[in-house]
Amino acid sequence: VVFDESGDNVANDLLTREGYSFMVVANALKGEVKYNTITVPDTIFVQDTIRFDDADSTVVVERVKEIREREESVINASWDEEYTERFASVFNPVMQEALDAGHHAYLLAGKVSYDAMEDFMKQNDIPGEVYEADNILLKTMIRSNPGLILLKDGTILKKWHWRQMENFQTIKEEYIHDEEM
Repeated sequence: VVFDESGDNVANDLLTREGYSFMVVANALKGEVKYNTITVPDTIFVQDTIRFDDADSTVVVERVKEIREREESVINASWDEEYTERFASVFNPVMQEALDAGHHAYLLAGKVSYDAMEDFMKQNDIPGEVYEADNILLKTMIRSNPGLILLKDGTILKKWHWRQMENFQTIKEEYIHDEEM
């Protein structure tokens, strides 16, 4: 089972995508994730409709009804520097070049909340989409954290441990045949 940001299972969609897909698998994003509760003002507005009979017109007036305070949970993540360097130096360039070439590229991650995954993507400028899956499933897919799986029409062509990752040009020359592009 693989979930998108709405919590929908998209495993079948990912496995039936046509063309080449660059799936970066991270069974556990390394770092410390905390949630802080903050208090924020929440303004409640009301709208009144005023009709002027003598001018045969209507005006909508908006006003503040009340301002309440509410608590909101915000993520405070500190990602492992060595781990994020793997993405910056190894995966981000390959993912960006794959996207630029018209292929799919996404991160499949586990063991953290979807909010934490989005934070990881944003803080580390990771291109592509992010999906959530169980970390045991991800460990079964590839024994590297992180690792890359290259698929074509849902069929696995090759897997790379992050230490043996090749650059996009090498992957393209050895595995990608652009007859459909």
